[in-house]
Amino acid sequence: MFAALALLLAAPALASWGDYCNSDGLPGVCVWRNECLQYPKAYPYAGYCPGTPAEVQCCYVPNCAIVEDNRCPGDQSVKCHVVSGKCAIVADGQCPGGSNYKKILGFYGNGNVKCS
Repeated sequence: MFAALALLLAAPALASWGDYCNSDGLPGVCVWRNECLQYPKAYPYAGYCPGTPAEVQCCYVPNCAIVEDNRCPGDQSVKCHVVSGKCAIVADGQCPGGSNYKKILGFYGNGNVKCS
């Protein structure tokens, strides 16, 4: 019984469609390979979405990043998106998968504006 429990605890975490992944330092999202290939310059990486079918792969798209929603300083009514602690200007619908994987168009104040 203890051996079975130890094996269960040692098992890698399973991924599912829409989960974030990292393929050798490239941030991506687990989506169907064919979906990934619909985006310009996208590249699907196999083997980075454990527990999913082989066709669900880690899709990396240049200039897309995982963002956190927050409020911009100075005007708390304006929603900004945080990438590595900086306020990012983003575009929706240009990256596959979840709603927090967005195309980065630039940064407010050349990256000097920090989100709170």
